[in-house]
This record gives sequence, C-alpha cells and structure tokens, in this order.
Amino acid sequence: MTWLAAHPVLAVIFFIGFLVFVHETGHFLVGKMCGIGVEVYSIGFGPRLFGFRHKGTDYRLAVLPLGGYVKFAGSLPSEEVPERFRGMEMHRAPVLARAMTILAGPLANLILAALIYSVHGYQGVEHPPAKIGIVMPGGAAEKGGLQAGDTITMVDGEPVEHWNQLRILISDAAGRKMQFRVLRNGKEVFLTMTPEAVSAETVAGEQDQGRLGISFGLIPPVLTLLLGANGESPEGESSLQTGDRITSVSYQDKVLSVTTWPEFLQSLGQARRDHADSITFAFKRESKSSDSVPAGQEEEKVYEVTLSTSPWSAQESDKGRVTQLIELAASLGLTDSQLTLREVRKPLDKTLQPGDRVLSLNNQPVASIFDLSEVLQDNRTAETPITVVRGNETLDLIANLEPIEVQKASGKVTMFTFPATFLGQAESPPPYVEKYDSFVQAALYGIKETAIKSGAIVGAIWGLITGTLPLKALGGPMLIAKVAGDAAEAGWQAFFATMAIISIILGMLNLFPIPALDGGQLVLVGAEAFRRRPLTEAAIENFQRVGFVMIMALVVLATYNDLSRFWSSMLKGMTSLFN
Repeated sequence: MTWLAAHPVLAVIFFIGFLVFVHETGHFLVGKMCGIGVEVYSIGFGPRLFGFRHKGTDYRLAVLPLGGYVKFAGSLPSEEVPERFRGMEMHRAPVLARAMTILAGPLANLILAALIYSVHGYQGVEHPPAKIGIVMPGGAAEKGGLQAGDTITMVDGEPVEHWNQLRILISDAAGRKMQFRVLRNGKEVFLTMTPEAVSAETVAGEQDQGRLGISFGLIPPVLTLLLGANGESPEGESSLQTGDRITSVSYQDKVLSVTTWPEFLQSLGQARRDHADSITFAFKRESKSSDSVPAGQEEEKVYEVTLSTSPWSAQESDKGRVTQLIELAASLGLTDSQLTLREVRKPLDKTLQPGDRVLSLNNQPVASIFDLSEVLQDNRTAETPITVVRGNETLDLIANLEPIEVQKASGKVTMFTFPATFLGQAESPPPYVEKYDSFVQAALYGIKETAIKSGAIVGAIWGLITGTLPLKALGGPMLIAKVAGDAAEAGWQAFFATMAIISIILGMLNLFPIPALDGGQLVLVGAEAFRRRPLTEAAIENFQRVGFVMIMALVVLATYNDLSRFWSSMLKGMTSLFN
C-alpha cells in the first residue's frame, strides 16, 4: 500500500477514478437493461486513446483517468441520434426506466460500500474491547463505582460488545443517568452513572458530549520514584529504580500477579486490608548489556525488593477508591510512569530529557495523560511553561512544542503536540474481533454498516445546506488525496474502509436534488410524471444551467478549502526543493 501513500496523485486517481467508474457503470448496466441506447461508455475523460465498438456503443479509454462517463442516446429531443439507436432514446424511455437508470449510479456506490463492509465482516473487524483500562480519579466513573479491569456488557438494556459502541452511547448521554451491567472477576455487577457534559467541537460544531472518565488503554506497572524517595541502595541493583516494571506483589503467604498499573494498585489495597507489615515486589529492569543487542531486544533481569508498609495509615480516608490507592503507592515513594519521559524528539529535546516527569504544563497541573491531553487541546502557543522533576530537583522550564494544522468544523486551527514517548505509555488490550462466519451474516453486517454511515453522511450534507455545519468543512481532491494516503499507510483494511466511506459520500451527495446531479435529474423525471407530459427543452436546459453554476461553485469552494488546509505544507514542500 505504500505506493499509494507515497503518491497523492495516484491516490486521487485510484479513489475518485474507481468510484466514479463504479457509479457510471451502474447507470450503464441498468440503462442497457431498460433498452436505452448508449453511445459512449468511457473510462476517463478527454480525448479518446483507444477502444472498440460493439453494437453501436463506443467503449473507450480516455486521457484523464479520473472516473468516466456514460453518454445515453437522445437525452434531449433535439439531439441527433445515430440510426442504430432510433427508438432507444433516453427521453423516449418510460419514466420508471429513466428513474431506475438515474438511481443506479448512487445505488452502485452504496452496493460497493456494502460489499467492502461485508468482506471486512467475513474476515473479522478488530475493535477495542469494552474493558476499562483506566479510571480517572474524581470522574463520573469512579463516583459510580466502576473499576479498572471491569468489562461493560450492557448499557440501558442495550448489549455492548466493543469500545466504539460504548463510546457512542456515553457520548450521546451527557448529563443523563445510565444503567450499566458490568462483568467483574467473573461476576455481574450493576451500576448507575451519569456522564458529565463536556463541550467538544464536532463536524456539526460545538456540542455537549458525555464523558465518564475512562479509557481502554492499559497503563503498564512501570514505576517512577517520587522526589525524595530512596530509590537506589549502595549496590544499586536490588532497589527500585524509575523504569522498573512490577511483575508480582507478595506478602504473608500470598503472591499476586501484576500486568497493569491498576492491578498493582489493587494489590496494595488488598495488602493493606490484610494488615501486611511488609510487601515484596518482583520486578524487571531493561538492561542494555551490549551495544550489539538490537533495539527492543535488550535483556531483562528479575529482582525482588521488600518494603515496609509502616507509612500506611491505619484508617481508610473518605476519598475515592482510585485516589486512596494512588496515595498508598505514593506513601511508598512510588507513582506510575504515564508522564515520565522515555524519548524526547525535536523541538522538545531543547528543554526536556529522558527521565523527566511532567508536573504541569502551561501553568496547569497534570496528574495523568488525560490531563496532559486536555491542556494540549486548549494550548495555542509553541513555547509553553512546563514544570518537571529531574533527579532530585523540580525545574520550571519553557517547552518547545511541535505545531500541527488540524481541520475542524470552524476552520483550520494550529495546535501543538508533545513530541515525546513515556515510560508508562498506555498499551492496547487484545482486541474484540467482530467476525461473521456465513456470507449471509456478513452481508447483513455490510448493509447495516452502510445504512448507519449513510445516515450520518446525509446529516452532514444537510448540515452544509442548512448552515449548521460550516462550509469550511467541505473538502475536495486534495483532502481525498490526504485521506487516501493516510489510509494506505494504515493497511488494506483501513484503505478499503476509507474507500467505502467516500463511495457512500459520492452516492448520497448525488441523490440530493441539485441540478446536474442525479438527484436533480430525478426531480425532472418526477416533474414530468406529475405533469403527465414532457417538460419543455428550454426548462430542462435552464435547470441544468443552474446546476452547472451550483456544481462549479461547490468545486471552487472545495478547492479553496483544500488550499487553505494544505497551502502551508505545499509551500514548505516547494521551498525544501531549494534548500
């Protein structure tokens, strides 16, 4: 797929060309079935390169490979028709035959999308599971009793199989009480939670969305020593160090396996409830024993260390469960490594170093990757105040963030990313695979997915017409090239899933009653059926002129939006040729 990703022009040709080809083939096949004469069936536009004739139809390959077209004989009464197609003119065909021929193009695009989704369903579609990896302290989920490791199986009586379903249900329920069925340690638990209303910018503009404060990403049990913690013994190896990964926790006669940070915290909570006087950690430490060892294949040694639990208070506090467990770890001088830097890239490396732990950004405290993400969402400056812990010092510095251009409904926005990786980077859990073993089930899945996405696209197009969706959201060939290239880099399944979406957009857009589109042609056919006599040729031509102006206006607007999105990167690309 890299050949498409590397060549945006090829991506545009393949996407637009193939999808328009499918669209026009739909018109062609149904038109032929209805007895309408076809003068030209062309793959591509412009001058004819080569082809052949069969039963009066010129099957040709043209110069410009952006789709194709079908020229039906006698679309207007004034058109001259070859002798071969006399009596087979488009305007003489019954109203139903013309309507079916016009509908066949958009329908072909929808059928293509359904076929792609059906194949995906038969092969298996991977989704993040509806298993909770992180619960934000103080969030609606913690208040409602949800715990890391829980799997949500039902929301308000609706079965939940994967994270995307859960996300949509929660997002649409801002401020509304919801009933959850949860699987916890093999037992069903029933919880009531109310997602917080959070303002977010969507394709339809600013909207309130529900948020529980959960994530499916699993925080690994990688430790960071807090400031002042005694992390190293004189020997250096047998004591905990920042970057160590806990594998088990043992006390008294119990050994608890640990694979995630929440499991590590829960093991501390269990040890506290069991009044353990001391606790032993087994942990691994990456060790680059030789420069000849390939990156990512460093040896891991296993160690053990025993710590006293005397810092733990005798009584539980009235704070949230997650907060209590975090404080248990902190009392031992330990915290997670969500915000401890592993690798720092340009331009952030001017300020920060591997091993730094972020405390605040833009003068706002950050305690988790959630907090960091929210601060970055609102930040609009490249040079931003940052506070980090480095060794035994707390430093106030200026971070150099990396600018990126993001297209939102309100227009293009320059945002700033944090170009670094973390020791405690969230790890993806094993995916939930949605797979259908029979062709019938896969086909039903494809039809369902096409219907769902068609509804969303119709809503977006209607939003453009009514003004609820800004016209800046409209895109053209440059945006398609960018989307196609990104999808090609992500692999075949992402590539064809993107093709399905664009095919649906092409099909649904053509059905809108705009002159020169299929929907506009259906309006003409419907008007003729209503009047029970043909429309005048002048009325048809005037209608088509209006359509041409509207289409050209949309093309100009989409091209302008594309240029405003990508002009900066285009200039950078051109100037780099002279560096």
